[in-house]
Amino acid sequence: MKLLDSRLRGNDKNGTVLAFYERIMIDWLIKAIKVVLIFKCIVEEAGTGFAFPSQSIDVESLPADPPEVVLPGSRAPRGNPISG
Repeated sequence: MKLLDSRLRGNDKNGTVLAFYERIMIDWLIKAIKVVLIFKCIVEEAGTGFAFPSQSIDVESLPADPPEVVLPGSRAPRGNPISG
């Protein structure tokens, strides 16, 4: 499996060194993937899982009265905002 462009392999010495480091990186990547998969299996066997990021929002219910809109520069409503 050639991961590096053939132009990087100038002479035999450089080609051998680059091929050696390619093999080391491939071996490391395979081991890292195995560790992640083992960790995933352990977590799932424990009865839990992973949460993946999402951009959706679930709304259970909407308020009965719509909120009062206050635009910038307008006067705030009078009265105690806590007691209504």
